[in-house]
Amino acid sequence: MNLSLYFNQFYLQFKAYPFFIQVAVIMIILSVTLFLVGNTILLFERFASAYRTSKVKLATDLVSAELTGNLMMTDKVSERDFDTIANRLKGIALKSRLYNQVLIDQIIFYHRNFTDSTEKILGRLFTKLDLIQSAVKKLKNGSWETKAKGLKEMQEMTPKDQMNDLIDPLLNDKNDDLRIEAQSAYLRLNHKNPFGFLQNATEPLLHWHQILLYELITNSPDLAIPDLRIYLKSPNETVISFAVKLVQFYQQLEAIPDLIALISHPTENIRAEVIEVLGRLDAEDAEEVMIGRYANESLKVKIKIIQAVGEITSGHYVNFLKNEFLTSAEFAIIKTAGCALAAHPEFNKDSFLASSETNLERVTIMNHCTNVLIRN
Repeated sequence: MNLSLYFNQFYLQFKAYPFFIQVAVIMIILSVTLFLVGNTILLFERFASAYRTSKVKLATDLVSAELTGNLMMTDKVSERDFDTIANRLKGIALKSRLYNQVLIDQIIFYHRNFTDSTEKILGRLFTKLDLIQSAVKKLKNGSWETKAKGLKEMQEMTPKDQMNDLIDPLLNDKNDDLRIEAQSAYLRLNHKNPFGFLQNATEPLLHWHQILLYELITNSPDLAIPDLRIYLKSPNETVISFAVKLVQFYQQLEAIPDLIALISHPTENIRAEVIEVLGRLDAEDAEEVMIGRYANESLKVKIKIIQAVGEITSGHYVNFLKNEFLTSAEFAIIKTAGCALAAHPEFNKDSFLASSETNLERVTIMNHCTNVLIRN
């Protein structure tokens, strides 16, 4: 029986079945086909992954042995030995793109984890092998993941400032992940003006962007510190927010007048952040402006104003705090005002409670605020 006759017979029998059985047979055939195709693809991917893993391990072992055995075991390497090792590693890199990438990754790994002479030797090696060109090629790739990897390689090996020309177009990229990598690279590579990217930032500095940049800044003591007042006037509100945090970190007291001007900013979050920082900077000049806006502010900003007055502790607005503690119907206001009063050195809880008509709830709150073990 030939194949066409077999299928013809199967088709005739299939047509003779009731409709629901036909549907069931089709579903079974589709399910079996999808099962076989899916498992075949999965099996192929596992074999491919295992093969790639073995290749990466082989390349990593080879590169690591060359680096640790011949280059990093001594503080001093002669030019002749250095050139010999560099030539061998160049030969390894030329084997394939995988070997080249493994070499880059291993040099960066050891560069990140070693200091002094070893770090310098690895930096020289990276330059000698011209591996920075690999990072440059990644920046020109269409994939944002590849561009981000190139940026990481560039900032780790700290190339010359001319590399900033390649980073600049990515500083306002629409992709959030790529944008933060570009901004981090700019911060580390641009030694003359590390914060310059803020001036032309059109995309938002997301909250997690600010956290990453702030961590990078606090761990980079050699950064040139700019006059942050120029960024407080940025049309980008997220840049203003970040600059406010940096004013506090760098204790730029000369920026206090500019911060005071921002107390009337139309955005609630900006006002709240500015008032919080003014309190931490002990900006007495800001108290009058804050109190003047208090009645028209949201609950969030009111709390920030009370906290700021409590941190400044000038004593000029103790009566304001007492009034809020005694008359406000908002628990958050009462508690914040109580703690702000307790922060004033001249404040006496007992005489205040004795001279005021306070209910048990407010007495309990004040006792809580004056107990240094629990008030926070």
